[in-house]
Amino acid sequence: MNGSRPKLLIFINTLQSGGAERVVSLLLGHLKDEFEIHLALYSNIIEYVIPPEIQVLNLQQPLVQDKAIRFLKLPYISWKVYRYCKKNKINISVAFYTAPVISMH
Repeated sequence: MNGSRPKLLIFINTLQSGGAERVVSLLLGHLKDEFEIHLALYSNIIEYVIPPEIQVLNLQQPLVQDKAIRFLKLPYISWKVYRYCKKNKINISVAFYTAPVISMH
């Protein structure tokens, strides 16, 4: 390996208080020395501390939204995440929750 850390994208709806959100906030702190971490948030709601070296992609989507509209936005959201990963040379990703998982495929 050439000394650079692998790049990892963690994708979650928000970092609003909750179980998966807490797990992600803890992972950020534990993995930041091993990976260059990027955090993709569907909605920019943050109630946990994010280490300053973590880069955040805010997808600027409303947390509450009509299911049909959310479904119709999937191609755009997917393209935006794909473009971000390509630009930042990210080749590892982990998603928590349904909407982010659908967007990544």
